[in-house]
Amino acid sequence: MACKVSSPTGQTRFIEEMVEEDPDDEDDVEIELVVQGRTISVSEKLLCDHSMYFRNIFLDFDENQETIILKHSRSRDGEDIPEEKQQEPLALINFTTMMTIVEFLYTSTLKINDQNVKQLLYASDLLSMGSVEAECFSYLRSQLCIRNCVRSYLLATGKKNWKALADYIFIFMAINFDQLSRSLSMFKLLSAVQFKCLLHSPQLNTRYEEQVYDAVVEYVLVDTEGRRKHLPMLYEEIQWPLIRTPKYYLDTLSDPFVMDDSQCAAMTESAFIYYKLPYSEKVSFWATRPKPSRWPQLLAALSYAEKLIEVYDWEEEVWSVLTEKPGHVFGSPMCFLQGKLYTLGGVQSKTVDQYDVESDTWANFFPSIKHCRVAHGVTTEANRIFVTGGSAKANANFGPGLYEMEMCEVNEGSKPEWKTVGEMKEGRSFLGSVTAEGKVYQIGGCLSEEKSTTEVWDPETGKFSQIANSLTKRDSQGQAVVNGEIYIIGGFDNISNRYLKTVEKYSPGVDRWFHQSSLSVPRRSPGVVAYRGRLYVAGGMGEKEDLSSCEVFCPSNNQWTKMKPMNEVNGWCSACLVDKPLRMMESERQVTQRGTGLEDWDSDSTEESRRASIASSSNGQAQTDMDKTKANYIWDTAENARTEQRMKKMKETFKK
Repeated sequence: MACKVSSPTGQTRFIEEMVEEDPDDEDDVEIELVVQGRTISVSEKLLCDHSMYFRNIFLDFDENQETIILKHSRSRDGEDIPEEKQQEPLALINFTTMMTIVEFLYTSTLKINDQNVKQLLYASDLLSMGSVEAECFSYLRSQLCIRNCVRSYLLATGKKNWKALADYIFIFMAINFDQLSRSLSMFKLLSAVQFKCLLHSPQLNTRYEEQVYDAVVEYVLVDTEGRRKHLPMLYEEIQWPLIRTPKYYLDTLSDPFVMDDSQCAAMTESAFIYYKLPYSEKVSFWATRPKPSRWPQLLAALSYAEKLIEVYDWEEEVWSVLTEKPGHVFGSPMCFLQGKLYTLGGVQSKTVDQYDVESDTWANFFPSIKHCRVAHGVTTEANRIFVTGGSAKANANFGPGLYEMEMCEVNEGSKPEWKTVGEMKEGRSFLGSVTAEGKVYQIGGCLSEEKSTTEVWDPETGKFSQIANSLTKRDSQGQAVVNGEIYIIGGFDNISNRYLKTVEKYSPGVDRWFHQSSLSVPRRSPGVVAYRGRLYVAGGMGEKEDLSSCEVFCPSNNQWTKMKPMNEVNGWCSACLVDKPLRMMESERQVTQRGTGLEDWDSDSTEESRRASIASSSNGQAQTDMDKTKANYIWDTAENARTEQRMKKMKETFKK
């Protein structure tokens, strides 16, 4: 039986059913697809198994019908498509692409490369082939790099049902913005809305906020005439309180390219007023306001048997001592909440010590937890601190694990108090605690179990429930959350007595654990934090000696790299993030295009510095040295009188 298949454009396609019997499958028949005048033989069953489009074609097929018009009359969402917009899939797919897909149906191997991935992806959409789409997604993720991420993102935004891929690539671009901002492709290809969304992303990773400023200017200068209208919208994404280079303020205040726009002028003037405030007024300013989302943080680390707390500063790329813990309690884990650093419990201790990072002082008193705990889990969520499990004793095995979880709410003006809010089904010591999506996860740590179980506490019910077991028996691991997924890193297998370097990821949406790339060396009880889309691992106990080395994991490419080792801290380590205090941000810095990590920022440009255009003329052209001299910011000039008056008025409201 032969079925003639015609398109409304007059092109003709044939689907031929060869009714020869197949001894292995009596119900299967072979179809001949005619694509670009060439035939491809394929099993009807395979087509229907992999393609919802063909499944619907053959489901509705009338054997007495001589002609079938292959068109999409409904969208994937089930909505009717107007006649004039209906597509004939086979007319939009070339022979090579269709042949590649048919080979995949038989071999389960899709021959995919940079040259054909776009055609395959669009073909998978036209033919509703989820298996081909999944292979394309997997390939694009595996090949993602700075060179191709922008174009891959634009491809992924082409269809609504590719949103998961687009989101994945978007996060990659945000996490790697530091490098991506040196590539002209980002500035040329992204729309103004897409670029604004990227700058607004909570995962945006920059060493200095000056890089965001530079990126906004560069984006507009790619097409000054067409993009200048977008400047105010993009300009508001600059978090000015984090810019500490005086030249950025002075050049901008004297630049008509920015200051002729009233919105940009107001933002710049307000920023400069804050910049000129004395330290004490800046501290008061932030006491009643939320800090910008990119406020820099420090990685704080405390060793099991040490008092010194060491911090890593990502802006300065150095380790230094932050403070010394009062008393000498072994095994006190740390957490950070609302500007305060806490150390909680330890060997035969209930003590909670509170450190104010800004004032560099330890509080005289903070309420103690209800039980002595060591090898316990500590985590925070919103204004709450959770302390779970651990052991009340300090013998060779630290005694049996505790079941209870305590919580303390920290609110301005009210006395903090510890309450028991849940009880696990298993007593756990050497466990890991982490919060994700408002729930508290307690991972591993049961010394007698053959596999590591995990329990999750739901604040709505106040109860623990068990979720999927991790893939490896472990305790004493580090853990952190990136993009809603939980990573557990290193640890110890007390059954086989092995130090671990393996890493796993838990996805709450599917309740499954997945293997990830391993650490370079085994680490028992390392300190782990998540910062701007990456995982940072500090110290830990090694198989032969305590470790001061550190590693960084990038989830988007599943790779580990090394970072600077700690100076003072090593071995069993607790770690957390703390907000960088203003007292460490008071000194001016001189971010220039060369020598501070921005030297290759505009390698595609022939100008000495596109950033210098922020002291540019109103038509977007760079100024000469004489022009720049004339434009230096002098408060007494008539040229700046209007700005001076506006700033005086704003300063009055600014202090209120």
